Amino acid sequence: MNKRKKISPLVGLLIYYSISVFTFFIGKSFLIYHYHLNTLYAEVQGTKVLANWVSAYAIVFLLPIAAFIIMKGDQLLRKKLNAPKKIAHLLVSIGVVPVVLAFSLFFFWEFLLSFYMLNTNP
Repeated sequence: MNKRKKISPLVGLLIYYSISVFTFFIGKSFLIYHYHLNTLYAEVQGTKVLANWVSAYAIVFLLPIAAFIIMKGDQLLRKKLNAPKKIAHLLVSIGVVPVVLAFSLFFFWEFLLSFYMLNTNP
């Protein structure tokens, strides 16, 4: 008898984002220490590596949002417009591109701001 409880999608998403944020800040701290980014004379390569780290985590944060938009947007369009499944899927696939781009830009700048706000020396 397997009486394992299922995790709700909201709790799973909360766990995913918690682990992602923890990993992001641990990696960011390592990069700051390794490339001496908290000093006045930081290495140029270090800022490039940090920018790559930030853009990678912007994508990691974006994946569940894009998956949710694709899954639920398809159902919503079919219900609201009474559209066939193929047309609804096509419209969602076309519409998800600008949404994903907007969220990726937002998360990229959010992570950059979190880096600079947490590392300013008064």
